[in-house]
Amino acid sequence: MNGEACGSVITRWLVDVLEEYGIRVQLVNEPYMSKACSICGGIHRELYVC
Repeated sequence: MNGEACGSVITRWLVDVLEEYGIRVQLVNEPYMSKACSICGGIHRELYVC
C-alpha cells in the first residue's frame, strides 16, 4: 500500500469516528491551505485585503 492510499484509509476512518460523535468534518485540498484567507477563503497574491 503506498503512502497516499494509506492516508486515504486513515482519513476515512478518522472521519467516520468523528461523525459517530457528531463532529462535522470538512476535508479541504492541501496545496493552498496556508495561502487561503481566513476571512473570505480566497487566495490573495501578497496582501490580505479583506
